[in-house]
Amino acid sequence: MNWKTMLSKRVMDIPVWMLITVALAYCLASHLTNWARFGKGGGWAWLAINASICGACLLFAQVARWCIHPESRRKGVVWAIALTAGFPLLSLAAVYLVLPAVGLRLHKPHVPFRWDEFLAKTTSAYTTVFMGTLIYSFFYMLLLKSRRTREMERAAALHEKAIVTVKANQVLHSAQSHFIRHLLHDILGRAEKLNDAYIPEQINYIARTWDFIAEAMDKSIPLVHASRALKQLEEMAQSIKRRNNDRPVIQLRKSGEPREHIIAPLVLSTLLENADTHGWVDAAHPILADIAFTPGRLVFTCTNWKRPHATDKPTTGRGLQLVRQSLLLLDGCHHTLERDENEQQYTIRLTINYTTYD
Repeated sequence: MNWKTMLSKRVMDIPVWMLITVALAYCLASHLTNWARFGKGGGWAWLAINASICGACLLFAQVARWCIHPESRRKGVVWAIALTAGFPLLSLAAVYLVLPAVGLRLHKPHVPFRWDEFLAKTTSAYTTVFMGTLIYSFFYMLLLKSRRTREMERAAALHEKAIVTVKANQVLHSAQSHFIRHLLHDILGRAEKLNDAYIPEQINYIARTWDFIAEAMDKSIPLVHASRALKQLEEMAQSIKRRNNDRPVIQLRKSGEPREHIIAPLVLSTLLENADTHGWVDAAHPILADIAFTPGRLVFTCTNWKRPHATDKPTTGRGLQLVRQSLLLLDGCHHTLERDENEQQYTIRLTINYTTYD
């Protein structure tokens, strides 16, 4: 392990490089203060004292962490009382046993030991340790608060994702429902007995639409190739024409060929469905739908006539909202959804730039 890796480690949720920097800054400040007050810095002995204080700060910081967490609070309180009461003994051991063992003597043998002087210095050192522990505890509580906030946001996102997954599975289940398939087959069978070609044809459009939805929803990310979405759009246009007795009520024009283009499955069909549902659609007022493919770009424009005398059909208002939500699945792509209207017509224009492929 090299020194860069060691400095990047975290101790007490603080980077090692930051702990070392703060400790050195504290030792330097104490050295300069001692020099200004007494005219001398104390050399290695003063460095040893400040290093011991920094070590005591880390020890008390760990005790503070135990006190903050409910599961270890009892242990933390016991240790806090023991260390606070035994701090003078720790200081005594450090000054007269530990430091002399490494060649650093902070006391002068010819100067008599005085308890009042020793306790005053110990209290001063403990005040520094206490303030350092207080500052660390404040920092650590803010850190825990931010962690809890992130965990709650993550839990909320996971919960929302679970709900979306359940909804998608429900849609997929309904699209693959045996009840619906048996019902459609029954309708087809009865229509064939009545020699009715219209019902089987429209039922086949419905069945292929459900298959298209099920195919897309079965993916982890519901996206399809634009050629697949275009095929479903063409079948939808044929169904609309069939419903209007094969009159030219819709004109679907295509230019270019889909290559790398991808799209959410129901975006194009929803835009066409809105025009068919809320527009004035007949042979004299057809829906005009244009889709253009160029390298790295898809443009879809749909224009419909407005119904006269404001007799528009009621709407749930969710069509364009769902389209916008579906377009968010196109990571790395820039899209715009523009609306334009005049007194007679309503136009919506979708542009997708596949910046990934530029």
